[in-house]
Amino acid sequence: MRVKTWRNGTPIAGVRFDPAHRALLQGDGLFETIRVRRGIALYLNRHLDRLVQSAARSGYPWMALHDQLDGPLHEPLRAAQLMRSGAMRIYVYPSMHDEGPEVFATLEDYESPPESEYWRGQRFHVSPVVHPGHGRFGKTTSRHWAETARRLGRQAGYNGAVLLDAHGHVVEATDASLLWSAGGVWYSADQSLGGLEGTTLEEMEMRGLQITRAKSTVDELKQAESVVAISSLRIAMGVRSIDNVEFENPDVNAMMLRALILD
Repeated sequence: MRVKTWRNGTPIAGVRFDPAHRALLQGDGLFETIRVRRGIALYLNRHLDRLVQSAARSGYPWMALHDQLDGPLHEPLRAAQLMRSGAMRIYVYPSMHDEGPEVFATLEDYESPPESEYWRGQRFHVSPVVHPGHGRFGKTTSRHWAETARRLGRQAGYNGAVLLDAHGHVVEATDASLLWSAGGVWYSADQSLGGLEGTTLEEMEMRGLQITRAKSTVDELKQAESVVAISSLRIAMGVRSIDNVEFENPDVNAMMLRALILD
């Protein structure tokens, strides 16, 4: 399936921008990535709520963003109902004339990683890139720090990177929130550290997973019993190693967390 694209609810051939568009010059667009499974956009309202909160925190005058998303997302969501497994992305940009947001939606097939990849887990390293702590503004197109950390990690042979704040506290991974278990307790980074407010983490908590927010160093993370990367598309993927520290059976706990969302 080719990528289907809508602009303000109207099908178009692709996302096109004026080179002088402020979304390109300033990187102040917002976006969400949503897993589609059996025709359902998983926890859609959580993603839309995060878009609304992100717009408000960024100072955009879109006071009724929920209402402004209804029309533009009607057709993309109808198309998603026909999909077995897909990925929907919603991009919201300030318009050139400040009349309201430009809403782009894309929809494409998405195949989950094979079981063998989940079983192997991911290899992470600690990135030298310092996390800027802008997570409360949501997912923005101004994510050069994350792109840099991802690129450096892959050049070194890793799947991703763990990002720390300026004081050495674990914030998140380049493409995922982090969960780790120690002594039978699940931990995630304290929200005051500035990581993204994870929709999948929130959904897991709503379904009964007890998570303790903590300010932890990378040494404490490496001493955990298991570490899991949480994201909208892959849901939960175990971490096999961080730098030279190995974790046994990375998919044991990750499998349980995926089942919490998907079953």
